[in-house]
Amino acid sequence: MTFILRAIATILVLAALAVGGILWWGWAPDISHDELVVKYGQPPSQFVTLSSGVRVHMRDEGCRDCPAVFLIHGSSSSLHTWERWAQLLGEQWRVVSIDMPGLGLTGATNDGDYSIPRAAGIIEEVRAYLEIEHFNLAGNSRGGAIALNYAVDHPERLTSLALLDAAGAPWPPADPDETTPLIYTLMANPQIAQMLKSFLPRRLVEQALRNAFSNQNAVTQPMVDRYYELIRHPGNREAALERAQMAYSLDAFNQAGSLTMPVLIMWGADDKLVPIALAAEFAAAIPQAQSVIYPGVGHTPMEEIPEQSATDYQLFLAAAATPPTEIAAFAQHQPGTALFGYYMPLREEPVQVGDWVLDLFYLGEDWEVAPWVADHQSSEYPPAGFDFSDPTSEWVQGEAGGGYARQLRVWPDELIIAGDSIAFDAVSDELGVVSFRGNYRRDLILAAEDAGGTDEVVLEGNLTIDGVVYESVRFGWFAGD
Repeated sequence: MTFILRAIATILVLAALAVGGILWWGWAPDISHDELVVKYGQPPSQFVTLSSGVRVHMRDEGCRDCPAVFLIHGSSSSLHTWERWAQLLGEQWRVVSIDMPGLGLTGATNDGDYSIPRAAGIIEEVRAYLEIEHFNLAGNSRGGAIALNYAVDHPERLTSLALLDAAGAPWPPADPDETTPLIYTLMANPQIAQMLKSFLPRRLVEQALRNAFSNQNAVTQPMVDRYYELIRHPGNREAALERAQMAYSLDAFNQAGSLTMPVLIMWGADDKLVPIALAAEFAAAIPQAQSVIYPGVGHTPMEEIPEQSATDYQLFLAAAATPPTEIAAFAQHQPGTALFGYYMPLREEPVQVGDWVLDLFYLGEDWEVAPWVADHQSSEYPPAGFDFSDPTSEWVQGEAGGGYARQLRVWPDELIIAGDSIAFDAVSDELGVVSFRGNYRRDLILAAEDAGGTDEVVLEGNLTIDGVVYESVRFGWFAGD
């Protein structure tokens, strides 16, 4: 009998230790608002009380006298998902980002309403608070559904709308081969979900975050910490459980055809959370919408490929701000932005297509762009081009030095120079379709004018030639003779 009692006692002790170990592994009480503000709410963060009495965390940064862009994050995220975009857009745009109710540092709200229509109402309250009459609006995931809802309710306020891997369109039938992150499965069960209010293993949050990215190297431990800690802000888990039980309404989607402002659809082709099929649904519902699809990218292009996605968005913004013309592709140039010179590749491995090797990117004087636009591409020398040469051909000596006999310059069919962004599209008989999307550093070029050039990276972007993408092609600068 004593042996049996000892065995039972041992089992109970082991069971208690096991339960204690599980609780220790996943025990995750709330983190106080003040503690999280110290880590995630420093300037330019601000906390404002809106007309409804809701107190929100927001950031209002960038160029204060420039047109405004509002950025709306997705479910279980925060305004921090837009930090890199805010940096990239800030020179040319006023950037406003908001923590939606029940998320980030906004946390629980006085009205306890975490629906999409209420979140759209928060956007309108922030707009009124900042006294901004018109603005551009972009939203990711659930934030895309919120943005669409706002666009339908307040079309007169928007200059443009961008939907990044957005929810809010009809969902395709479930794929039996798809796997859902465990945390989403748990949140869908009301009974089990209650446990998540105090028991939330960090590993589950990291698994869900990694599921949103195609490039796993883009998921850093500080990023995981941010998502894990902000979801533990008081009230956020309760709000998340409420949202998990809500059904998406298609009311805004069914009215999307009435929108007349420019619309951009941006989507990661490898999105595992919001299927790319929804991009086609949005495109079909909004006739004027443009679409940009990113191969090898997941659910949050603004975090996974911030430079490329921000460049595409800025080019769209520049186009949206310009009235349509018969030569719309060339009407986007902003005077004073083109800086003459020869941009020399800095790659160790040259960009080579067959026998053709990239020598340089040429950009003409700023005043050359206007005649090019006016002549509708009829002038002899366009204000930009990529130069290639064939190193297998004969070397020819000339007055200004030597060069290979076979030379190729690719002129643009479409060219946009706006702010620090360049978009170049052409069709070459020898190379096929040639496209470039990049950003350049006018400050570095201006600083190097006296020296006539610099080996610093002043232009960087993705160059696509006949379907092959050369990522992060970097250029120095030479002023020429």
